[in-house]
Amino acid sequence: MERLGRQRNALILTICNALFICSISIDLALTGLVDYQLAPQPWLATLPFAFITLGAALTTWGAAGLMQRLGRQAGFVIGTAFGALGGLISVWSVLQGMFWGFALGTFCVGIWQAFAQYYRLAAADTVPKAQKARAISYVLAGGLIAALAGPALANWSRAWLGDPFFAGAYLAVAGLAGVSLLLLSLYRDDAHLRNAAGSPPRRIVVSALLARPEYRAALVNSTVSGVVMMFLMTAAPIAAIGCGLSVGDSTSIIQWHLLGMYGPSLFAGMLISRIGALAHPASWECHHLGLRHRGGKLAVQCRLSRGASRSRCRLELHVRCRDSPADAIAQR
Repeated sequence: MERLGRQRNALILTICNALFICSISIDLALTGLVDYQLAPQPWLATLPFAFITLGAALTTWGAAGLMQRLGRQAGFVIGTAFGALGGLISVWSVLQGMFWGFALGTFCVGIWQAFAQYYRLAAADTVPKAQKARAISYVLAGGLIAALAGPALANWSRAWLGDPFFAGAYLAVAGLAGVSLLLLSLYRDDAHLRNAAGSPPRRIVVSALLARPEYRAALVNSTVSGVVMMFLMTAAPIAAIGCGLSVGDSTSIIQWHLLGMYGPSLFAGMLISRIGALAHPASWECHHLGLRHRGGKLAVQCRLSRGASRSRCRLELHVRCRDSPADAIAQR
């Protein structure tokens, strides 16, 4: 029975992670576009999306302590409830044209993200030590489902409420969080975790962590990759519209981004087992840089093959900054 319970928990966590990635892909695809229309100044257009990361960063440590005291199920339910609340606040703020209210909604989604990051760690605790990396990979692979379904849902749901500002998509975010809440009601903490709940949290000395080379490597790799991803993907939907692409094209870009993020999860556990945890991210960073370099060449060649002049190519590579993405959005 205990083994069946752990398998059920792992399945629930995998589905909940996929639902979360679905919701965050809606934010990736549409939040920048909504921001641009609601922002009092254009330079504020990416601020609400940044609030997702800010909410996650400020909540992560507190989320760990809360789950230590109340148990993982309670922590996951609280975090997911914030996700549902954030979706509803976003719907209301978009309909009312309230920029800072929308920022509050995205901040609540960031709180959900902080708790959702522990799904894979909770799944790892359901299997023997030798299988932990593979269990984490399976949970992250749920993002593959989201990579296909999330952007498509964003494109489909944006007109649910019949307005041009995509409020319906944030209603979908609240709905996805609601489904997660139902699933988490079936999740049960393992016996040893229930016994540990309520005990004083173990003291962690930051200086001791920083003294460990593997921790420093993980910290630097996570920080750099996170900054690069946020820098590119926050502006990508706005840039796509500025280049004359449709909202559907913009969501397709996010779809490919998510496929690139979560596709390797299917075999990342095997690679970690074979080459080690430190060598694995280094190999993928080198591969990532190579793809970026070749992708840049390909983009220029496509523009030139279509007969674009050198000045036109330069203009489009700079995302046609003189055009107003809001005007382009209104036309789509």
